[in-house]
Amino acid sequence: MKRFYIVLLVCSTAISHIITARNSDDTEDTGRSYLGIRPEGQIADPKILSGWRYSQLHAKHKESDECDPSHMFQAVVFGSSTTDGASLARYFSPFGVRRMRVSENTNTAQVGDFELLSSFFGVITANAITNPYLSVISLCPSHTEVGLGLGYRYALWNNAENTQQLCFYVTAPIVNVHNKMHFRETVLNDGGGRLRGPISTGGGSTIDTSQVVATFDTMREAFDQSTWNFGKITCDHHKMSKTGIADITAVLEYRWVEHEPCHIESYLGVLIPTGNKVDGKYMFQPIVGHGQSWGIVWGGNFGLTIWHHEHEDFSIRAELTNNSMYLFTKAQMRSFDVNGRPWSRYIDVYLNYAQAQQAANLGGSAGIYLSTPGINVFTQPVDVTPGLSHTVNSAFVFDFGCWNAELGYNFYARAAELVTLCRFPNDVAFVDIKGLGQTQPFQTIAGSIDDDSLVVSSPIPLTMYDRSIIAVDDLDLSSAATPAILSNIIYGSLGVQCEKRGYPVFGNVGVSYEFSDRTKAAPQRWGLWIKGGISF
Repeated sequence: MKRFYIVLLVCSTAISHIITARNSDDTEDTGRSYLGIRPEGQIADPKILSGWRYSQLHAKHKESDECDPSHMFQAVVFGSSTTDGASLARYFSPFGVRRMRVSENTNTAQVGDFELLSSFFGVITANAITNPYLSVISLCPSHTEVGLGLGYRYALWNNAENTQQLCFYVTAPIVNVHNKMHFRETVLNDGGGRLRGPISTGGGSTIDTSQVVATFDTMREAFDQSTWNFGKITCDHHKMSKTGIADITAVLEYRWVEHEPCHIESYLGVLIPTGNKVDGKYMFQPIVGHGQSWGIVWGGNFGLTIWHHEHEDFSIRAELTNNSMYLFTKAQMRSFDVNGRPWSRYIDVYLNYAQAQQAANLGGSAGIYLSTPGINVFTQPVDVTPGLSHTVNSAFVFDFGCWNAELGYNFYARAAELVTLCRFPNDVAFVDIKGLGQTQPFQTIAGSIDDDSLVVSSPIPLTMYDRSIIAVDDLDLSSAATPAILSNIIYGSLGVQCEKRGYPVFGNVGVSYEFSDRTKAAPQRWGLWIKGGISF
């Protein structure tokens, strides 16, 4: 009867987590500049857990049926790939749309509705009024990981009855992370090509366009321009690929109970960052590991044999693993928007009053275009606290002779990142689309005015520059953070174990599927793995 209640607890835990994931409130996770995806090959990942269970811990050496191995080693070759590019596109795109219409002319009566004003990105032609640039762009992001997960366990101490044990356990996945934005653009009207050559100033003279603004023929070129230091979207696959050790997790595990049919362990350890740092240069930057944050991990394992054939070597076990991790604060570069205005980080700005004065003095077309790319200003050093995450893995393990199979469910929950701004320039203002030193505090990425009260409907003159200065309180730091995540993994594996030989060995293959119904920040993805290990 006790076994029945424990099994019921394991099953109800899994079911409750599924319900929690499906009924959690959706968040406004659109228009974000950064996404941290759960790294593969970590300590509570099914790829690591499956096939490395109770029977492997107690594999017998050929020389002695009474001796458990002191050392265990496994190597896991794994891969995963996302399957829902539309949801990821809505995560990164403003307004949660996958396709965005681009126009150089703000007159919607002439060009129709659109989302992006091309001149903010440097796509500027000679005549935006009569022959404006028009295009449609779309995103379909994908994330793939392939790697080699290494795990080692060493028994430091056993009691005389071999019912309690202290172990050292370490995992170190080596991975390649490859992100793609799959940027596509259909040019509807090229506007006669980009503006180049001399442009006029207010004094009747001319100046070369390149001395004032960088111009481009397409949005595809503009998003990868060299004048942007951050927030780029590139189609160069080499720049969106990163290989390294996805952090090392080292724990001390204590086995409290080791009596057939039950075992209980708990552990405490540290996550040592070995991956790359978030630098904000590219949107959807490939990150190996947890963004160079240190962390502590703790958790435990519980297992129970719920059925054993009296005459044959068949049994069914229930296994439950709980793993918690807290990641500490790390300085990173992140891009953020102004409150209520998605992608406002790409709007041109005056860096200070002096630059606005320079534009006003320059006059003419040159004075209209002189400004600073907003992305270079709205990307700043921030302190990022990833905080707490929790993983629950429940599974049924079927042992039949030397073969074993596992069916399981993995639930993952992570708190929203806390982003704290380290510094921000104190004299920045949005440029009005008419330029010449004029500002517009309610500017949007479409070049329209976002002011429901109509308090401001015309450009702010240079003499009133201080009215347009962007304050720290105006910034939406959540646009730079990965939101809270709930995700689910269902998986299955099949393995074989060869005991009673010089060194017992085992092998395992498996497949998994991750999904989340309530957030775009937890992408759907398939996973595959094959592993082998040895006890000695």
